[in-house]
Amino acid sequence: MEKNNDSAAELKPRVEMEAAQSALTTLAEKVRARLGRRFFVQCLRRGQWAVPLVGMVLIAALRWFGHWNSGEIWVALAILLSWLGVATVWGLWHRPRVLQALMVWDECSASQDRFASALSFEQQDQELTAGQRLHCLQVKEEVAEAQQQVNEKLPLPSLRGFFVMTALLLAFAVLPVLRPGIAAGDARLSDEMLNEAQKHAE
Repeated sequence: MEKNNDSAAELKPRVEMEAAQSALTTLAEKVRARLGRRFFVQCLRRGQWAVPLVGMVLIAALRWFGHWNSGEIWVALAILLSWLGVATVWGLWHRPRVLQALMVWDECSASQDRFASALSFEQQDQELTAGQRLHCLQVKEEVAEAQQQVNEKLPLPSLRGFFVMTALLLAFAVLPVLRPGIAAGDARLSDEMLNEAQKHAE
């Protein structure tokens, strides 16, 4: 009976430590996802003026030198999709690891390395001391509140300029600005128009 009590007493701290580590990992994943979005948005902001302007210049060149009279919207959409793809890869590539994410969170929330140190304690191979175990359990109680503050402590930059310039690029692609005029000899007639003309000719 005493052995069962001893094993239960040993099992309880282990279960508590595993629960604390799981809670910290959940917080870290949420912070990682938020930081990935921030890098994504920052990448879009870096090119929010240059990329649409380059797209407009390219479309103008296609109209002026390539004599394009239609289809420029697909060029604009291809540029925007490529830009979004690059920003997505950039955001995923620069997401920090779990421990680094908690270090960033400690810095943003002024937690004095409490969360990162708790996770590092739980990931070490040697047995935790009583003080380390108490620290991890105390931090676990703060995880739920910290998860609710992630979006507030890690705000996303504004994308107002991105949306404005994207709208200008799409509008420029649709409007017939700098489009070459169609010469009378280059105008194509539909089959119905050809049949109607033939009837009049007969």
